[in-house]
Order: sequence, then C-alpha cells, then structure tokens
Amino acid sequence: MRFLFLFIIVVFGGFLPVNAQRNNTPKRTIGLTSYYFWEEDSMGIIRNGAIEKPYLQNFNVIIGRELSTKEQQTKTKHVIRGIADFVEDNSNRQRRSRNFKSNDSITFPFFRTPSTETGSILYIHYNGKWIFKVRKNVIYFEYDENNHLRFKSAKDSITLPTIGVNIPTHGQYTVFSYWSKDPTTGQRSITKQEIWNYAGENVTQLFASSPIPEPQRILVFSNGYRGVTKNWDPTDNLITSFDRYWYWQSFDDTILARFKPDEKWYINGSMGVSTSTHRSMGGFGISYLAAKCFPWTKKSKILLNQKENVMGFEKRKEEGRIAGKAFIQQRNTLPSANNPKDTLDIVCHSMGYAYALGFIEEVKSYVVFGRFVLISPEGACTDNPDWTLFKSAWQYGSAFNDGSPVKEQDGVAPQCLAKGLDRCDPCCFGKINTPKDWPLKGFRDSHEMPQIKWIFESIPNDSPAYIRR
Repeated sequence: MRFLFLFIIVVFGGFLPVNAQRNNTPKRTIGLTSYYFWEEDSMGIIRNGAIEKPYLQNFNVIIGRELSTKEQQTKTKHVIRGIADFVEDNSNRQRRSRNFKSNDSITFPFFRTPSTETGSILYIHYNGKWIFKVRKNVIYFEYDENNHLRFKSAKDSITLPTIGVNIPTHGQYTVFSYWSKDPTTGQRSITKQEIWNYAGENVTQLFASSPIPEPQRILVFSNGYRGVTKNWDPTDNLITSFDRYWYWQSFDDTILARFKPDEKWYINGSMGVSTSTHRSMGGFGISYLAAKCFPWTKKSKILLNQKENVMGFEKRKEEGRIAGKAFIQQRNTLPSANNPKDTLDIVCHSMGYAYALGFIEEVKSYVVFGRFVLISPEGACTDNPDWTLFKSAWQYGSAFNDGSPVKEQDGVAPQCLAKGLDRCDPCCFGKINTPKDWPLKGFRDSHEMPQIKWIFESIPNDSPAYIRR
C-alpha cells in the first residue's frame, strides 16, 4: 500500500501546484463567520477601546470546556493564533476538537463545526476569564458620555434611528452609537451613529443615502483538485480576490484580459479523490497503469474511470453552496444591492465544475449569468445546471469514444458531454474537443493547466466558442 501511495505521488503529485503567491496586489478573503476579540473589565468596559477583527472563517470555533485558571490567563494573541491554526489544520477535516498549545505552553481546548449561515463569534477576556458568544452578523457597540466603549447587542439588520435606517443585511458590520449627557437636565441621548464594515471602512453614508450602484461584471474562477499531496486538505470554502494556490498558473491572466471584469474572485473546489470517478487512489493508479500498458487501444470505456460518482459529485456541490452563501454576504449588503443585478461569468476546471454548480444554485437569485466556461470538467455527465440561466456555455476538453486511442485521452477526468448541454441552442452552447493535431495529449497532459492552452491558440476569434466576455 505504501508503494502504491508513493507511485501515485510520483505520477499525480505534480498535477497541480500547491501554495504560492505571485504578486503583492491587495488581497481580500470572504467567509461566513466573523471573529471579534477584546478584553473587558468588571464593568464591561472594553480596555483601551481595542477590538481585534483578525479574520473571517467558514468554521465556528468555540471553547470546548470550562477552562482552568492557567488557561484563562492565555493571551489574546495566542487565542487568535490558536483558532487560525485549528481551522488551517487539515490533517483531518472531520476533526471537531483540539487542544491547542500556545507559545506560552498553555493548553487551550477548541471545538469546531462548519459554518452554514452568516454570523459572528465574540471572544471576550472578562474579569480574568475567557468567554465566547455566538451572535448574529451585525455587532453593536456604545460609547458612553465618558468615552467608555461597551458591547451592546448583535442583530442581522442595520438599525440606526438617528439617520432613519432599519434594514436586514447579510454583511458583516459593526455599529457604534455615541451617547452624551445634557449638562443641564442630565438627560442622555445618542448624538451620532456609525457603520463600519469588517475591513475597517466607515460605510455609514452608503446606508444613509442608499445609492443605486452601477451593475458590475464579475468573473469567478472555480479551481479543481490541487494534487495528491493536498488530497486530505479539502476546500475551506473561502472566497479570495487572488489565486492563493497559484492553481491557474497565469492561465487566468489571459482570460481576465479577454473578459475585462470589474471584479474577480476565486473559489476552491478541491476535494479528495474519493469524490471523483476514480473513487480512490488505487482506482486512479490502476487506470493510469492500464492506459500506459495499452496506449493504442480505443477501448477507453474499459480503461478510463468514467462511471459516475453521484455521491462524490453531490458532496462537492454542497460545499460549493457554502462559498455561494459567503459570496451573497459580500455582495448583498446594501438596500439597493440587487437593483440592478450584477452579471456573473464563471470559469471552472476539473473538480471545480461540481463545486461551481453548487455555487450557482446558491447565488442565482442575486445575479444574472453571462458565460460559463467548462475546462475539462470532472464528472460532467453526472449533473447539470439550468442552462437557460446562461447567455452562453462551452465545454473544452478531450474527445471521448470518438475512435481516438487511450494515449490521447484525458484520464484524470475522462471527458463526457456535460449533461443537458446537447439540448441547448448550438449557437451559444456546445463542446469543443482538443484539436487532432495538438501535440500535448495524454492521460495527464490532456488535463493539466499548462498543456490546455490550445483553447487560446486554436479557436478563431470569430467562433462562438472563442473565450470572451
């Protein structure tokens, strides 16, 4: 078994790159759960008015048991780091509890569950003890007449009576109310209220004036499997404004130049091989060896794993829904956010197809769709979106069962026509096969990102399948 695993790493390990970053452009990350940390005294006053907002996550991490006296004294920075480490520890994504040992050698117990809805977790060091509160997404604070800051409440709406605002929101916000006391009557009243987003920007005026925003053109990249070394590092369902794994290897730059979107976002559809048509590392290895032993046979149905893995496909779709919820949280924050709706173009590769379908299901009521680009989709004939949602959709990949030998086929994600695509208008929907004379073909070459640049070089710009906005 160890030999087989090493063999898979040699064959498949270089399939996609791991963590890398290629520029220093501003980066944004979107998740469902916001985290707040502060210290209070016995009067509930936040010390130094300091509230830390270090990250958004798609996991709810809470204290797992009552803390000992020593644990209660753990520093804020160690708690912040401990939660982040737990979320980033993907050695076992199903693991729900962990004892974190901080830099000061204090063991800290955490309990983790996946986020399913927008919300917040407040970590408060109160009267020498750590407590946590699971709350809604809008956190309210108050400054009293002595400029002391206190936590007040949490809601899923923005309520500011001073400027006449009362609306529900999916966004992550903090609301500050400033109190003063009349020196003559002693009567207290709110003199000012402000709204800040989680990134630390004052957005009060956006809510007060309710401007109608210009519709945006947004491009979403949904990546697939990140390689065997990351097989047990499944998606965390975060959305980023940058290619945090350098999965697309500058392939996205060409697409961005053609689409010219107002915004770009990346979602991560990488999950274990068990969710693919291979079903296991062994299944993949056997298929690879068979294709190498019989390269000229045209019986690709026998040698390549193409049997649908419905359960695995659906699992990836469900994960994609979480990213969709996070996207809605980021976009649907102002009263006029959906008037008019933004247009969404989607580019997916490999396992990213199933993930993109879940994402689409979750966001379809909030956007309109433009073009759907399916590059070597894995399990493409397992399920399909409502194709009428799109102005255009094209699948790009190797031909299958067309008489080509196995040595020219995509064995990583054996290609079949995306379900339902053949019933769409051929003017704007269809499948484009790898050119017969394209030299970079094979079990891996027909699938890997660097080798599929034929979709840029071989399709004329007057073709409806030409990748453009």
